[in-house]
Amino acid sequence: MKRKTKRLLARLLALVMVLSLCEITLGQSTPVKAAVTLQNPTTDGNGVTTWDCIYFGNYWQNDTNGDGKADQNDQKEPIKWRVLSVNGNDAFLLADKNLDDKLYNKEHTSVTWATCTLRTWLNDTFLNTAFKSAEQAAIKNTIVVNEDHPSCGTEGGENTNDKVYLLSIAEASNTAYGFNGEFHASSETREAKNTAYAEECGAWMSPSTEYEGNGDWWLRSPGNSSAVASSVVFDGLGVDSNGVDVGDVHVAVRPALHLNLSSSTLWSYAGKVTAKGGGGSSQPTSTPYVSAEDKKYITNIEKSLPNFSNLGSAELKGPEISIGNNTFNIFKQKMSMDLSFFDAANMTVNIDAKNKTAEVLLGIKSNNRATVKKDPNDTYWRKSYQEVKSLVKSCGGKVNTTKLWNQFSKLRGKLKKVNGSAAFHVNGNAVGYVKLKLDDNGSVIGFEEGGMTAALEAGGSVKVPFWWIVYSEFGVSGSVDGKICLTMNPQKVITPSGELNLAIKPHIALGADAVVINIKGGIEGEIGGKASFPWKSFSNSVSAYLTGKLYIQADTSVPGLSGYKDWKFSRLELYPNLGKTTKSISKMTYKRSTPVTQKEIQSVKQSQNLLDSAQESLVYENAKPAITTFADGTALMTYLDDTEENYGGQTTLMYRLYQNGAWSDGKPVDKTGRLDTAAQMFSHNGFTYVMYENSDVAITEDMSEEEILQHLTLKVARYDEESQTFDKVVTLRKAGKNWSYKYQFASDGTDLYAVWGENSSGDALLEEGKTKIYRSKLTEDGWSAPEELYRTNDTISDFAYGYIGDEFSLAMVQGETLLVNGETIATADTGMQAVKCIDGKIYFIQDGTLMRYAGGETENLRIACSSSYDVYEDAVYWIGQDNFNSEIYKQKIGEESVAAALTEDGGYVSGFALLKNSEEPGVVYTEQEVDTSKENPYGATVLKYKDETKRSQAEVTNIAYDVLSFGTDKENPILITVSNTGTTDLNHVKITVKDASGNVLYEGPFVDKLAAGMQSEQEILISVPADFTTSDITASVTSDETFEQQLTAKQTIETTTSDLAVTAKNNDLITVTNNGGNEAEKVSFVVKDGGENGNVIHTETVGTLSSGQLKDISLVEIWNKATRNDISGTKILYLEVEQEETEYELWNNSIVLEKEVAPVATPTPTISPTPTPTVTPTAVPTKQPTATPTVKPTAVPTVLPTSKPTVTPTAVPTKQPTATPTPTVKPTTVPTVIPTLKPTIAPTINPTIPPKKQLTVMPSITSGNKNVTVKVSNKKTLPKVNLRVSKHKKGRKLVVRWNAVKGAKGYQLQYALNKKFKKKKSIQTKKTKYTIKKLKKKKTYYIRVRAYKMNGKKKVYGKWSKVKAVKRK
Repeated sequence: MKRKTKRLLARLLALVMVLSLCEITLGQSTPVKAAVTLQNPTTDGNGVTTWDCIYFGNYWQNDTNGDGKADQNDQKEPIKWRVLSVNGNDAFLLADKNLDDKLYNKEHTSVTWATCTLRTWLNDTFLNTAFKSAEQAAIKNTIVVNEDHPSCGTEGGENTNDKVYLLSIAEASNTAYGFNGEFHASSETREAKNTAYAEECGAWMSPSTEYEGNGDWWLRSPGNSSAVASSVVFDGLGVDSNGVDVGDVHVAVRPALHLNLSSSTLWSYAGKVTAKGGGGSSQPTSTPYVSAEDKKYITNIEKSLPNFSNLGSAELKGPEISIGNNTFNIFKQKMSMDLSFFDAANMTVNIDAKNKTAEVLLGIKSNNRATVKKDPNDTYWRKSYQEVKSLVKSCGGKVNTTKLWNQFSKLRGKLKKVNGSAAFHVNGNAVGYVKLKLDDNGSVIGFEEGGMTAALEAGGSVKVPFWWIVYSEFGVSGSVDGKICLTMNPQKVITPSGELNLAIKPHIALGADAVVINIKGGIEGEIGGKASFPWKSFSNSVSAYLTGKLYIQADTSVPGLSGYKDWKFSRLELYPNLGKTTKSISKMTYKRSTPVTQKEIQSVKQSQNLLDSAQESLVYENAKPAITTFADGTALMTYLDDTEENYGGQTTLMYRLYQNGAWSDGKPVDKTGRLDTAAQMFSHNGFTYVMYENSDVAITEDMSEEEILQHLTLKVARYDEESQTFDKVVTLRKAGKNWSYKYQFASDGTDLYAVWGENSSGDALLEEGKTKIYRSKLTEDGWSAPEELYRTNDTISDFAYGYIGDEFSLAMVQGETLLVNGETIATADTGMQAVKCIDGKIYFIQDGTLMRYAGGETENLRIACSSSYDVYEDAVYWIGQDNFNSEIYKQKIGEESVAAALTEDGGYVSGFALLKNSEEPGVVYTEQEVDTSKENPYGATVLKYKDETKRSQAEVTNIAYDVLSFGTDKENPILITVSNTGTTDLNHVKITVKDASGNVLYEGPFVDKLAAGMQSEQEILISVPADFTTSDITASVTSDETFEQQLTAKQTIETTTSDLAVTAKNNDLITVTNNGGNEAEKVSFVVKDGGENGNVIHTETVGTLSSGQLKDISLVEIWNKATRNDISGTKILYLEVEQEETEYELWNNSIVLEKEVAPVATPTPTISPTPTPTVTPTAVPTKQPTATPTVKPTAVPTVLPTSKPTVTPTAVPTKQPTATPTPTVKPTTVPTVIPTLKPTIAPTINPTIPPKKQLTVMPSITSGNKNVTVKVSNKKTLPKVNLRVSKHKKGRKLVVRWNAVKGAKGYQLQYALNKKFKKKKSIQTKKTKYTIKKLKKKKTYYIRVRAYKMNGKKKVYGKWSKVKAVKRK
């Protein structure tokens, strides 16, 4: 068979030099930074609390110029902060003194922390006055949670994103922060003195000698109304019940913030402070307000509600792909169901003692505990309950219309966030309502109404490493929403029924950092499915399927030769049964790509091309650019290309220079006419060294990848920065059987080494083979002979070598373990890869997350990046893939930041390199055109260049309004959400709102500053004319920065006055009223038996009702149709009225009525039971029984039976009559099951339907002697483990190794001195290596290993390996 080639690709490892931060001086009075580790507050046995303190920032505090007053003419002094908590590099700080004096709000009106002017002042004037730009950058953006008042229920308002803010009631009484736990008690731990400047500004100061210098200070929490705010007074007493008027009373300001301590030159240690009166209750805000009686209500209600937590998990798998001897699923994703909808912390309860009912709101914000009210007529409560009930009744399964989203948005400020899993990880909001009946003891005895709805966003991604060169990412985005109804069963337990619906957009990222193959592809479609309730088990309650298109492309080492295929799935079941599809698949074959046409060149986007024209910027699609920068700002770039004339179609290593803002023409590094691989570069002593591989013969299509690898020579070319030419090319390692990989440079600033690994098997997939790692030193005479650094019989899948701390270090990946100089640093569960040495630190990806190792400590950077990453100036840059497309992303290290896209070209980025000549580096990258409508979606590739990695962009992501309150000729509040989707902070953000005719409804400020990657929701006011009914409005955003695109958001605004209501005059008479301003047409009502989810027993048309008209309806006859509940002794009717027009306020459209009904006497059976069962069916059966069995037994069963049946057939029917038959009230006229007179002759124990064969969903991609296959497999057992045992040199140890088994969660090793493994020792491990120590002399040890996987919480074992017998001498 003719062997086809796979393209040689080299891995890009850009060695970088990160510029060190310049030291920033805090001011003349700033103390020298002490070498100290900050500690959390401590409280001793005497109640004395001690805080560490630091200096950070500068503000006016004292009279420094001697003019007799402290004002802004004085010199700013360092601000002293108490450390309330420290977690790694994050420090939560509170000013040691009150620094200024301000109103909470400039006007006397109802406000929240989100809308008050004090918040604006802190994050604008104070921030810019007290902190320099570098200091501001070190202050973290904090998502500030603004809870409602813990006892009064006053709304806390929207959560905010602040750099500087005030403490809340909960924080000011948190014992972990060093405060006394009783908020309503005087405590020295909360006392604060005013600075002289604060006093000069008007801050009140205690005249008492006991509290001399102390002042009151604001908290951000509301008081008993939204016109007052809470505070702490001079003696440390918390004041919240009455609060302080927000617009009339000046109170001192004591700011708080979160600081990134890694910016260590910006702050300094300031010693310790102490205060008496620490300790107290650990939950101070909840204890005073929850009585024993309330706790009883909460406990009883919580027990009666359903549980959505920890309902199990399963693994969602995509189709399989095979390359070589490796097989893996294109994606894997853990699914679980864990939503804390109904726990006590999520509920607010209102008890109606008179009527013995409890109304429960689920999902309304509280202080992480249940809130109990006892006023059913409370206006705020009634409005909240009615809003939630209207929303749930409207949804019918999805929040998928403008009307419903507006209703949901109106509630969002009151709703708690939901974080959990509904198949996939979700976050968002869920809300529900329940009305329960109680007995005299507060126990739940009945259920009247209830339901819930969820609008949850699914997100996140899972990195799935298959082996070191192939890397896959599976992620999801979309929604999980639905409506869950609640009913009470006879056991008085409320059970959910309904569905949560999946609408998930999947994306895969297939990438290979390989020499011989590169894989890419994507999914275009949707994962649909549902989670059904009542919950049975994961496999019986969850279903998921894939619809759409799957595409995979494999590029070979011969330029232009690739295999690709797309498959369309009408419906591919993913779970619980992977592989059910209706379409057969054709075979994928390799073929040469056609030359790029002029039309394709013209279609290439012209923005940011490296050169003036697309034609000049065309490049090989896997160009793998690399860049190094010289001291004068000049940059040298290398890249691969296949367009050089007369080079026989081989990839050639090219280079270009960047000088004076322009790139030079491309030239070959060394023109050989043979295949080159991508380069690694390093500048050293005026020269730049370029390491790459070059084939020693021309590569042809009939060569296998093994032959290609054996012809690769490792070379280093030297570039003279002065003459700007390559003047020397030397060979480090000649071609041979062993394959060299992961070549790289390492330097300590004096010596330079070239480092590479060698695999003894020459296996490009690194499935097997011994490993050796070499280095060669640059000397005056050239490169030295290779020196062996490390050798092992194991396969090392990835490694990095660099100068870490004060020594050269070798970091290696062995299995799922990272070793540094032989010491285990980290062990992964799903994958360890992408190890790099950058700026004296070791970076690696563990289980999909970027980690950093330095100074003996491992730090989780909490950045989920791909293996194509680089680090520069405390930021991570990487290629992020979304199906067929990919872009470059950037995320800051050590901040509460999110990833932001540097590029938005809509193509496929396969490689990039940073031009590190400034704080904001430039970036060179390859972009390939993508058109998913074509059979092969990937088109022409060009080199692109951005001179800096700044990108300013924002967009309006949501517009919402309150439909019920929206009206004409008045100011209407609407909620606008703006997201900063760029990489830079935005200043003075403004919003413009226009109607469909272009008339400006609003134009003005939105927020003063919006940090990169963050969003803000603000309320603005718009007015509409009197004749307004329905119209589209658009909102756009601008700032001081120039955006790449001007984006607008659209919303349909409508008004409504339709409102029907149903009320009960008594149990037998209801009234339907038209409360709306217009005539209500086609009014009807429906009656259900037993509750909202019961059977419909009556429908009736009411007709047309004019505005204000009432109509009475009798229920006397309808009660006769209802069913009595024998447990409660009552009948229940659920009545709901509806009309043709849209209604938004549905809470009053339904009513539940209950009536006690006497039981009906049970009649005595008229027929006595027969002593023996009847053989023939009574009366006339639906189908006559046959004299002989309906189906004759076949001589040979359809599925071969066992030689002997498990159960011997009986001569009489299997089920024997009971000794005392139970009489039936009325004999049945039709038998339930048609009997046969004779049993089947030969029962089978095997299934009557043959087991399905393995279903192939995707074909083989054949190239050379390796196969690439995509298929679905239903194999469930784990394969045997291949065992290897080696002795320690001194004979006292045995080292047991085995191969990793795909799908295994771990391994069980057993060893014994007996062949039958009596008195065996068992070891459980997740590693593929174990050392047996303290061996006895002249004893033979028997060893075996098997893999296991998890089925829920149960371990499922594979077969044992062959037993190895080893004797110690």
